[in-house]
Amino acid sequence: MALRNFLLHLLVVAVLSNDLENLSTHSSSKRVVCYYTNWSVYRQGIAKFLPDNINPYLCTHLVYAFGGLTKSYEIKPFDNYQDIEKGERE
Repeated sequence: MALRNFLLHLLVVAVLSNDLENLSTHSSSKRVVCYYTNWSVYRQGIAKFLPDNINPYLCTHLVYAFGGLTKSYEIKPFDNYQDIEKGERE
């Protein structure tokens, strides 16, 4: 489990560093990185936060947490219902 978490975090860092490297040629460009957690949909009341609540004009980049890895280190959804099944039903 710890190895899978480490590899997942390593993947996220690699993707983000590559993205930042590509943007470094435009050093004057400002970036607003928003972090969205998949469990925020399960909060109650005003703390509940859905993907529809993300303002697309606010963020230049969006980090989605979390994904998962299979035992063979393939990427898989962390929350199958929220990530895949619910979207197929709508």
